[in-house]
Amino acid sequence: QRKASIEKELEAKIQTNIAVMEDAVKARIESEIEEKVKRTYPELETTIRTNLQRAREEAMEKGRLNAEITRLTSALGVAEDQAASQSRMMAASMAENQEA
Repeated sequence: QRKASIEKELEAKIQTNIAVMEDAVKARIESEIEEKVKRTYPELETTIRTNLQRAREEAMEKGRLNAEITRLTSALGVAEDQAASQSRMMAASMAENQEA
């Protein structure tokens, strides 16, 4: 029984070590590919950076436009409420004048 327990523990450690080694190899390969792409296609990195910057700027502009739309929508709602209130007051005033 103890032998089986030790074998299980060793197997778990081996699997953990294999996973760690696989991750390390994967990271090294990705790093080497990234470096090779940078050396081989420097204009690609520039294009990617330019596109990312443009996307950030567009997102900021979209945020500003959404905020402006919200502000204008709110102002429109206030103006509509005021117009409706004035319309009711004018109608009431006209009714009073007709009664008099």
